[in-house]
Amino acid sequence: MKELNTRYFEKPGMMIQGKPSYWDNTGVYFIYWQQAMDRWAICDLKCLEAVKSGQNPGWAYRGDRGFVANANGWMEARLGVWTVAKIETAVISASCKGLKVSLEGLSKKDLNTEYAEKREEVIQGRPSFWDPTGTYFIYWQASMTRWAICDKLSLSAAKEGKVPGWAYRTDSGPFFKSSSVWMEAFGRDWRETHVTVRVIEGTALQQELIASGGVKEEVGEGPKYEADQYVQLIGKVYEEKNPSKLSDVARLLSKYQGREHRLYAEICKKYGVGMDEFAAQHLGEVSLF
Repeated sequence: MKELNTRYFEKPGMMIQGKPSYWDNTGVYFIYWQQAMDRWAICDLKCLEAVKSGQNPGWAYRGDRGFVANANGWMEARLGVWTVAKIETAVISASCKGLKVSLEGLSKKDLNTEYAEKREEVIQGRPSFWDPTGTYFIYWQASMTRWAICDKLSLSAAKEGKVPGWAYRTDSGPFFKSSSVWMEAFGRDWRETHVTVRVIEGTALQQELIASGGVKEEVGEGPKYEADQYVQLIGKVYEEKNPSKLSDVARLLSKYQGREHRLYAEICKKYGVGMDEFAAQHLGEVSLF
């Protein structure tokens, strides 16, 4: 069943029968734990209520209780008969907890609050960060190469590439670095404001960024990922920023063999993409082939 051969992402908050579930990009197919059968299975959206109630429908299942990303032991329904499915799986990366920060020092009191990473809400090439009310958000202004704080009324404009906002950082550094200098709107004027940022939580790639004190995007920086991960990231950048260049990926990778990090860095710089944020967004996946 070709539709099942795709990438599955852990869906925060969607626990099914006691364990996290993993969903494809369309939101139609998902991998879930069948508690009564002590195994993982793949199902589709029309059966969601049934699986939540403890039933065990599905298009495929593992023959034992091994982890979902293990390729061995899968069975697939073919013309009503359960048949051994020979598949390949690849864990692109482990799940990681999104970044959450708090801001203090802004004159507009509503902006002094917590902001949590919302990976599905990508704005101008990077994930955005939202307050608990869903009113204010921090986002990347690609044309200005800086972070800014805006409100939901201007979300459409921000997605179109415009740069509305109540405040912005004065450089292109990571917004979660404490004691950074910001500019804040005072009527029609902008005034310098010192903002203190406190990291509340954040793991995996985001924790790596925090520990280093900022996002490093220098071309000469050493590799952080496996070669096949750079292949995925480079293809994804072109897919989003310039699809006409996808045909050049194989040639470029051949030219930069062993120097994939440098190639990725140069492409990200050209298209205004944050290297680590982009990787955090696109490497948190499990693939079935």
